[in-house]
Amino acid sequence: MKRLEDVIQVFKKVNEKIFDSGFWIGVSFLIYSFSIFYLIVLYAAIVFFKREHWRTFFMPIIGFLTPVFLCYVYYLWHDNLEQFTELTYLPIQFNLSFYLQSHLIGSIAVLTILTMVALFLTTSKSVSGKKDFKHTWYVLLVHTLVSLAIILLVEAKNSSEFLLLAFPGSILIANYLQIIQRYWLKEVILYILVITLVSSYFL
Repeated sequence: MKRLEDVIQVFKKVNEKIFDSGFWIGVSFLIYSFSIFYLIVLYAAIVFFKREHWRTFFMPIIGFLTPVFLCYVYYLWHDNLEQFTELTYLPIQFNLSFYLQSHLIGSIAVLTILTMVALFLTTSKSVSGKKDFKHTWYVLLVHTLVSLAIILLVEAKNSSEFLLLAFPGSILIANYLQIIQRYWLKEVILYILVITLVSSYFL
């Protein structure tokens, strides 16, 4: 009975974390509407970590809809649904002309190439590791792809959307640096990163 109780408590904690994740994605959706796509990352984590219980599939949606519904009720009460519509609008446009004309094209190219190289060279080694680490790496890959999709689809491009790649990109590059055995090569990559970031700020 004690063991069964422990299992139930663990299951409850997992559901709470999934609900909390969906809830905060809902909050971020009201701030930045493209955040809704990160529900894909949450569901990927559920699938990869073998949590495919019918409740876990509903938890993210319930958590997501909770702040959205409260926000809707607030604007409905104040007879201002136009503002709610503006908050939840997704202005999608696949247009890369800003990046081609921007003075940041060099920095974007360097960071993108470095991230892609790190992605391909570290994935083969990561998927052959322990089960939990492998699943975590799969979720990280999904996170990276979702962030790239948002960057490509967002209409109002101003280069700030590349911050979405900061978290998965930093993990990918950090793991890439760990597997490099030549110390001088690590230093070269770090110098390239520093020079790229500094030049993008001052140019």
